[in-house]
Amino acid sequence: MAFGTLFTAMLKEEWRMHSTMFGDLGFFLFPVILTVFAALASLAVPVFIAVMPPGTVSAAAHLFYLIAGVSVGSFGLLGREVMNRRFGQASLLAYSSRSLPISERTIIGAFILKDCLYYFLFWVAPAVAGVAIGSLVVAEIPFTAAPLLLVSLGLSFFLGIAAAFFLSTVYAWSPRALATAIGFLVIAGVLFAISGIPLAKAFLPLTFYTAPAPLPAVMSVLIILLLAGISIAFLNIDFPESSRRYRSRLPVLARTFAMTSSPCFVAKDFIDLRRSDGGMGKIVFSFLFPVAIIWLLLTILQYFIPGLAPGIIFAILLGVFTSTFYNWLTEYDLFTTYAFLPVTVAQVVRAKIESYLILNFIPVLFLLVAIPFFGDARLFLPALAAFAGLSLYAVGVTVYLCGLTPNVMLYDARTFLLYIAAIAPFVLILIFLSIPSPWYATAGILLVPAGLALIRKGGERHTSFAERNF
Repeated sequence: MAFGTLFTAMLKEEWRMHSTMFGDLGFFLFPVILTVFAALASLAVPVFIAVMPPGTVSAAAHLFYLIAGVSVGSFGLLGREVMNRRFGQASLLAYSSRSLPISERTIIGAFILKDCLYYFLFWVAPAVAGVAIGSLVVAEIPFTAAPLLLVSLGLSFFLGIAAAFFLSTVYAWSPRALATAIGFLVIAGVLFAISGIPLAKAFLPLTFYTAPAPLPAVMSVLIILLLAGISIAFLNIDFPESSRRYRSRLPVLARTFAMTSSPCFVAKDFIDLRRSDGGMGKIVFSFLFPVAIIWLLLTILQYFIPGLAPGIIFAILLGVFTSTFYNWLTEYDLFTTYAFLPVTVAQVVRAKIESYLILNFIPVLFLLVAIPFFGDARLFLPALAAFAGLSLYAVGVTVYLCGLTPNVMLYDARTFLLYIAAIAPFVLILIFLSIPSPWYATAGILLVPAGLALIRKGGERHTSFAERNF
């Protein structure tokens, strides 16, 4: 099968898979909604330009898409996890190396290229289209911005994907080498933050946007191809011939989590995480890179925006991003797994939330380090309050809208719109409250009751749905 044929078939398969779940119209509306959001956000560009130094808005946009690319590229630790866990039961084309004479490298290459194109069309192109619409009414946005952004944001996005894919391959061969690479990146980021070198000179996609020329674009493409080429050339996919055997850990873990309402279900969550390819390191890995980039971004912005409380903003963004832990906890099973047991969706959701709260020790450790780093350890309490409130509220919104299938339902246009509409206003409110005084961010703790109520209502809502369908 030619590479092009395989790639085209994967694109069709991706569309059919999602459109089957949401309908053709529901899935098509997802990028349309992003275009509308981008157009509305572009109307606020004059306000940002008035309070920020020139170039800060464009720098933030390019770093955001770098983060988005890292998030997409770190899905599931490419390699064995992709081939076995994601495709093992679905029998998709990406798993066809067992039945067709196609190499794993050919398949994973087509899969990566398909995802790059797919996410570009769903995340980058709609945002640029929104900017193009905004340029018609906002004088501060030049007409040339949209075509330049299409290239520069695309390069930022693909660079993030390639970097995450490369580091995933490093992890597959040597976790120690990955830890060394992460340490090097952190040190390099800190040195850059204190060096005073303009970001537009060091970040090639942004360099292309600020001073359009062939050289930065060509160099960006070469770096992306180099990282992706090395990753595919050294791809580490292992199909074990013998079955895996594990010692029973359920009784021990159930006793460990005896304080929870469903110790066995919570223990099962951690067993699933441990026994899946990548183990617990998978959560840390996919969580670490975006958080590290947000950290570096805020480290840079605090030099440009007077009065900014970067530690508080870090805590606010961390609270929203941490809610994706719930997506990991619900990745491994469906409610059909529990349908023969005398349990309800609400009980399973409650166990997942308890597992989620236990995992929150990871971001809290980040806060313990980040707040003193950003200059004032006394702000740990308001930062913790803002984080706790948004973390619980965001996961409550996820439970209410998506139940046990957030990885699927958030691609439904209506669900995604409601998700953004429910969370974004509180993020903005807490950020603006922290500007006059960081201690005002303590108000974030008021979101905890709302989060708990949404979790309870969401469990009841999806229990009723399950009773009608099972």
